[in-house]
Amino acid sequence: MEPQNKSTFERQIVYHIREMSLAAVPGGYIVSIEGESERFYTDLWEAWTYFSDTFDARARKRIKKYLERKARQL
Repeated sequence: MEPQNKSTFERQIVYHIREMSLAAVPGGYIVSIEGESERFYTDLWEAWTYFSDTFDARARKRIKKYLERKARQL
C-alpha cells in the first residue's frame, strides 16, 4: 500500500538517526533508509519494528568493525 498523493504529502518525522528516518504520512508511516527503497506501513508498531531491527543490525556491524580495527592495533 502506498500513501495517497505520494508526490504532495507532507512528512512528519517521528524518529531520525544517522541515515534512517521514520515519518508519519497521510494514511500511515514511511521508513526511509539512504540508498534503499522506502517502505510504507499502516501500523506504527510494524514500521518501528522494521526501523529498530534495521538500525540494530547496522549498529552491530559498525561496532564489530570498530572492535576488529582496535584488535589489529594491539
